[in-house]
Amino acid sequence: MAWEHKLAKELKRRDNPFFQPYLTGKVTSPVKHVTNIGGEQIITYDGPLIVTIYDGQVRLNEDNLLVLEHCGMLYAGQTVALLGDQKFIVLGVV
Repeated sequence: MAWEHKLAKELKRRDNPFFQPYLTGKVTSPVKHVTNIGGEQIITYDGPLIVTIYDGQVRLNEDNLLVLEHCGMLYAGQTVALLGDQKFIVLGVV
């Protein structure tokens, strides 16, 4: 094997992208409001779904997220598990 083949093989071996199996994000919106009226709790949510990843450096909105049915209603303060790179799937609350 010629040296250029060895070099190409070594470069190919080192240039493998590594993707995490999943990453976590923080839900920043909507905000959950609980109101007691006549002894009955009324829960409302204000705002669109927004999730931040990479310690708040990237902000994902509803266009970039696909929320699985079993997740239920997400609200600010929750930490969620995500999978994806351009369009993220919300796997559930961590």
